[in-house]
Amino acid sequence: MEPLREKQKATLRRCSPEELALAMLSGREHISQGRWLGKRNRYRIETATRIDDETSANGSIRKPNDLKTYVAASALPHCMDGWGFLARAVSAHIAGNANAALHFGYYAELRAAMSLLATRGVGIFNKGNCVIAKRRKSKHHPQGSGCLSLRGPGTHNMTWLSLKFWGSMPTSSTFLLNIVTPARIPLFDWISAYSQPVPSQLGAKWLHDWGLDLRQFAEDRDARNEVSYRPIDITRDAFIPAKEASSFLIDFWSLFEPAASRFETLDSHILRNTLEQVFKGRNQQNAVGNPQHQRNIATMVTSLGLVGNQEWTEFLLRRKNPASPRVLKLAAEESDLDDPDRHLQVISRAALLLRLATGACEALKNDATLSRGDLSFWWSTVGSRRGFWSPGSEPTNCTDLWSEVEVATQGEQNWGNANWLNNPSYMSWKQARAADLVVLSECERIGLWGLGF
Repeated sequence: MEPLREKQKATLRRCSPEELALAMLSGREHISQGRWLGKRNRYRIETATRIDDETSANGSIRKPNDLKTYVAASALPHCMDGWGFLARAVSAHIAGNANAALHFGYYAELRAAMSLLATRGVGIFNKGNCVIAKRRKSKHHPQGSGCLSLRGPGTHNMTWLSLKFWGSMPTSSTFLLNIVTPARIPLFDWISAYSQPVPSQLGAKWLHDWGLDLRQFAEDRDARNEVSYRPIDITRDAFIPAKEASSFLIDFWSLFEPAASRFETLDSHILRNTLEQVFKGRNQQNAVGNPQHQRNIATMVTSLGLVGNQEWTEFLLRRKNPASPRVLKLAAEESDLDDPDRHLQVISRAALLLRLATGACEALKNDATLSRGDLSFWWSTVGSRRGFWSPGSEPTNCTDLWSEVEVATQGEQNWGNANWLNNPSYMSWKQARAADLVVLSECERIGLWGLGF
């Protein structure tokens, strides 16, 4: 895969989240009428084909305002579609179909990346793409349309190349560190209080690590085709036992319980891992048990004035809940396609990338001053179509959707405890746990409460 050319990089540098938010604001007229786009928006249908035709013909977008509105409107639906693909991956995992789980997990990552890029003003379609930029006058465009064409090698490759380059920009890491909020405090502030200066490439490292499958499959098309088109079971011998598949579900959902913030548990573990990485990067020593790390933690907790600061200290020093969650461990691993754990690694990376995309979408929603009520035409329909509620009986807060997950995970824990010394089959697992397993495959629930609905 060829790297981005300098002209493409220059175009991406001009991406403007502020202009994107203004484009979202300009679409409020249609949103108030219960739709994302106006009926006459040129790019409402045949989107990729029209953009490809226009950018390949003369390099200019025919209806720039329509396209800006489209990119802005696409961010949240892309994100929810990503959680939907993750739901299909988890369903395939429950069915013992690792190949399908790999396929859907990869597309969950892809949609997460496209959503995140859209919130920053980068619209990925196919070979014809666009960047929403600050308007500036030139002799060719006296008024400056603010919608720049961005030709690329195709959706998969261009998504990864754009995400990688955007992540390397100085402002990108700060943005990502500000959307992860343990105890409702931006991670940037935590690290600032821990040790100055804040490393400038932490966000880029997240995208590099959690977008591993995007990178690998963009660089190795044969590997992507192997997942999507080849019958992996021909060569795959090993598979995960049902009791281990059940255990992964419990570990996965335990990270997404909404609490002080909607991603409180996950964000807290990201914080702990990040502080340890910062310490090791600066001191070339492991943080756990190190007196300097302990002093840094004490200074940080005091500086932030945390409620329950002793509990935070115990957690961050791994004296309480010392083990890293399985999802974070799996996300850091890379194995061959036929490894029985590979689909769990992809699911884990997709979940982490979706957490970032969800935070970026919520930031866009807030910048455009869009409320829960403004977007009820969309999220209420998503929930009713997925069977989370009947039309007209939406919950007051989508965090209420956790209660069914909590019951299901507790039931799964009880089943696992009762069968841990046995070797239960997938059939016996599904027969005993059928109703709750449906709930535990519904990752769109996370998207709904994560976006603040």
